[in-house]
Amino acid sequence: MTTDWDSRYREADTPWDKAVQHPYLQRFRPRSGERIRVLVPGCGRGHDAAALARIFPAAEVIGIDISEAALEQAALLQQPKNVTLRHADIFQLGDEWNDSIDFVWEHTCFCAIEPAQRIAYREVMRRVVKRGGLLIGAFFLTMEESENGGPPFNTPPEEFTEIFDASNGFRIHKKGLMNPTFHGREGEEWLVMMSRRSDWNHELLDWYLSPTVRSRRASP
Repeated sequence: MTTDWDSRYREADTPWDKAVQHPYLQRFRPRSGERIRVLVPGCGRGHDAAALARIFPAAEVIGIDISEAALEQAALLQQPKNVTLRHADIFQLGDEWNDSIDFVWEHTCFCAIEPAQRIAYREVMRRVVKRGGLLIGAFFLTMEESENGGPPFNTPPEEFTEIFDASNGFRIHKKGLMNPTFHGREGEEWLVMMSRRSDWNHELLDWYLSPTVRSRRASP
């Protein structure tokens, strides 16, 4: 059954929205000179988009959502100037999006689409992300699903690895349990860092793979 996302937002029936950015984003150090395009699919009220705009103050951060109500509420949060909110269906992005995105932050989009749409999601990412560009995010493993089985829809690690394997245009660089995450979600989210395959190394990759290492080194 199709979810009425506008009604969910208007009725504040949004238990996935914690009214703050995902805690993992706190591990990313600012990149003030990075003139890149960042995509936040299913951005909801825009908490993660706002956080990424502060991490990348020179970037264009684009939050898209299928719910107009969500975007209306996101606009009320006084988004940073480099955030653009767009009403869009991720599966209907036009050709102007092709090879236009350097970095995708995934949090609550992949888990919200029907499992049968996951291959289509991958194909959208392969189309819009530049070669060498990155897709990083939280993917639900054991989140409590609705009475009808979702959303949210969980994804077994082996299924995710199969969808985004090298033969399908992606290279997974890191995966494991998400830490830090929201209180109560411990052990329910899988962190994945991947890139769209290319013959050259994206200069951001080392930076994205290193925040956790630097954080551990900086800890007393």
